[in-house]
Amino acid sequence: MRSSFRRSLFASLVALAFAAFAMITSAPARAATFNWAGGTSFWDLVTNWSSNPPANPPALPGLGDDVVINVAGAQTVTHRSGNDTVNSIEIDGANMLAVTGGILTVANSFSAAAATTLSAGTLTLNGISTMASLTLSGGTLGGTGTVTVAGPCGWRVRRPAPERPSTAARSRRAAPEPS
Repeated sequence: MRSSFRRSLFASLVALAFAAFAMITSAPARAATFNWAGGTSFWDLVTNWSSNPPANPPALPGLGDDVVINVAGAQTVTHRSGNDTVNSIEIDGANMLAVTGGILTVANSFSAAAATTLSAGTLTLNGISTMASLTLSGGTLGGTGTVTVAGPCGWRVRRPAPERPSTAARSRRAAPEPS
């Protein structure tokens, strides 16, 4: 009985050692390429993305993933919320990216064959970035990379409204002087 217990214990320890070795030496999950599968819509909707290898369950692009937006027509992909970091973004054809909120960080290359707009939120570009045009009307454009804009670049600065005198000051001016 002792020898069968020892054999069973030895077999269990060997199996445990193999399982630990497999866990330690297993490769990390591979990054995926995420393709835009929607029309004009929002970045944060999982149904707008397909990935290779397929994400199970379906997911949004994340750290280490490459994003490709190349669909027919002139579609606008809007990043409106969330804090998303991807490896790269390639926007082909007449498709456009609009950042209207949240934080979108691109660790490496960013290329857009058409318009890129930033009206709120943050677009962080940490690699070599090229875009056909850029309209910046709000938000923050930052990062450690370089940005080349091949076409029109609109940088709209909102000036504060001129100060108006207070109601009391306006009434004092309107009162007639004593004679």
